Amino acid sequence: MVMPQIVLNAPGLDVVLDTIIHPACPGALTGSILLNVDGLNPVITWSNQQTGPTAAFLGAGSYSATITDGNCAQEMSNLEVVS
Repeated sequence: MVMPQIVLNAPGLDVVLDTIIHPACPGALTGSILLNVDGLNPVITWSNQQTGPTAAFLGAGSYSATITDGNCAQEMSNLEVVS
């Protein structure tokens, strides 16, 4: 499922919510969230401790990502995965 585009902008750091894939069945860990990030060596840390632009193997719930680079930090929160 492609979600509406959400963009966070800070000097030199652009973050776009690309895709949220919801699990097909309740209790399944098949969801994922993909961010497109453009910045100076961005580091992405998810609320479930995964790193990188994609959080995978997600069950239903609310997730957030903290994105940092050489210039600033941003947080994208309340990203909902539902089954």
